[in-house]
Amino acid sequence: MDAYVTKGSRVAVNFFKADPFGSKSISGAMMKTTATHVAFTGTVAHVRGDHPVTPTTVVVFVTPDAGYDGPTVVPPGCSCGTAHVAVNPDHIVGGA
Repeated sequence: MDAYVTKGSRVAVNFFKADPFGSKSISGAMMKTTATHVAFTGTVAHVRGDHPVTPTTVVVFVTPDAGYDGPTVVPPGCSCGTAHVAVNPDHIVGGA
């Protein structure tokens, strides 16, 4: 996404989650990995980086809308009281 993402922004998230235990291969062929498509909308709760001025790693924590049934986390120091989805900023495809 080419816009700023701030706390409270509505976002749409879209990515593929690899399923390494569902891998398929044909004898003598390259290993193939199955994946599950994950798409949901939600509200940005936190934007965390590893440095305040020049971060090399950034994680966006999104509070998903109803209907999301994937894994969630509660980041350290979070006082929201709700679970969030940790998202790579590259997986944010637009506003919701």
